[in-house]
Amino acid sequence: MIFGKPTSLVLDEARERIRKKAKVAQALKNFPEGQELLTILEEEFAHKRLIVKGDTHATYANIGARDVLDYLHELINHEER
Repeated sequence: MIFGKPTSLVLDEARERIRKKAKVAQALKNFPEGQELLTILEEEFAHKRLIVKGDTHATYANIGARDVLDYLHELINHEER
């Protein structure tokens, strides 16, 4: 039991949420504007150097931005299992 629900139900609900998010993210690839948006996000937030010497705030901001892009790519490349 998780949160008072059977584990299998919680997992099924989580899989469904991921499936819905992946479907939306995958739609980005089907439209020129979506592809352009992905390119803009990569250019803006995919920092080649994550660590900014002497600035921990910038370092953590870079790491967070990378994590968001990684998550978006995981959704885009998600396949039903």
